[in-house]
Amino acid sequence: MSVPSMNQIEAAIVTSYIYIPVSDVNRSGEWYAKHLGFQWNPEPGHNIELRTTTGVWMFMRTDYPLPVAADSARRPVFGLQVTDIHMLHRTLREQGLQVGAITEDEGGSIFVLTVPDGNLIEIWGGWPSAC
Repeated sequence: MSVPSMNQIEAAIVTSYIYIPVSDVNRSGEWYAKHLGFQWNPEPGHNIELRTTTGVWMFMRTDYPLPVAADSARRPVFGLQVTDIHMLHRTLREQGLQVGAITEDEGGSIFVLTVPDGNLIEIWGGWPSAC
């Protein structure tokens, strides 16, 4: 039996997804739809799916532990690349959300957004030709 080459493995990957721990899936789904444009359908249970038209796919889970580390030890659980980081940063601040300052990092701009239940998301606005 032969081992697949790296190109064969990469060709088989068509999307990715992540799990986000939350205390209330419907509240979190509504928040991600309102502030970040995710699509979702409210469903009973402890797991909902959120997607964007560009292929980002997430599951909100109430059966996963919420972040408990001290603020200084917490890190973003995932990152989102955006086409206009300054516009998004301004919009989120105007909506009263907790956003960090925009900093420059390795060829782009970046800030951290605190979402319901204390999870952190890294927002990246680099490499415009890739968006």
